[in-house]
Amino acid sequence: MAADINSTMHFLWPPQNYTTEVSTVPFKYVVDGPHAYVRFSGSKLNGITESPVTEGEITLTEPGSYFATVEALNVHREPVSSPLTLRIERVLPPKPHHAPPRRHSTLFALPNAHLARPQERTLCFVARTTPLDGQKRIWLRLINDLRLHPTTKYYFHVLLMYEPAVSDQLFKALGVDVLHSPFKVTTHTLCGGNIISLDEWVGGKLASDAAQSQLAAFAKASDRSQFPAYIRRLWESYLAVFARCKGGIIVYGNARDHGDPALAL
Repeated sequence: MAADINSTMHFLWPPQNYTTEVSTVPFKYVVDGPHAYVRFSGSKLNGITESPVTEGEITLTEPGSYFATVEALNVHREPVSSPLTLRIERVLPPKPHHAPPRRHSTLFALPNAHLARPQERTLCFVARTTPLDGQKRIWLRLINDLRLHPTTKYYFHVLLMYEPAVSDQLFKALGVDVLHSPFKVTTHTLCGGNIISLDEWVGGKLASDAAQSQLAAFAKASDRSQFPAYIRRLWESYLAVFARCKGGIIVYGNARDHGDPALAL
């Protein structure tokens, strides 16, 4: 039985449309009603805090859109408030007026290089956040443009490392192959093998970034016998997922976390 939604929460800081020139953004929130924990679910802000904690900060070094879902939990770690979404945009500073103009170059393929081009290519786009951000908009435009290529036929796959979301429909509307394969260890993954308590998982010891770190280490290790059984199972499942991209090009945003080397390997 689901817990009753009898608490509300809202952010005191930052205010809406707040702008700052520094990369570290403090935040402060308040929960009205009984609760024991507050959970943050996002690519850069991920984990659970106890109820006395009402503030924190997030540091963003790369431009992009960052989202985190925030909700209050009871002692059983069940939601007791409606979820809030914290959204932060890290943007580049305006172009200085004194910067020299860029030279425009036109590239031409040499005849031999042009003849050596494959007539078919496979592109796999890997997304790790649910919102329709600028990165996905670029991919949608790229798919439309490459379909008009005069000499090369392109095959597209979109691998979404999260549960289904509304924004996924834009790729499906283009007739693109879309596959959901959440890039994390969940309690469903921990079937057999090592015994790991639910408290360890929910407490953040096996949060998404930690699992990706283990995956990256597993991929590079010469001796894989010391890794937990669930990491081996998770790695094998991703080899099966990415098999459709063999011989193709994988395109993904640089998240500056352990997911980058895990995807690259």
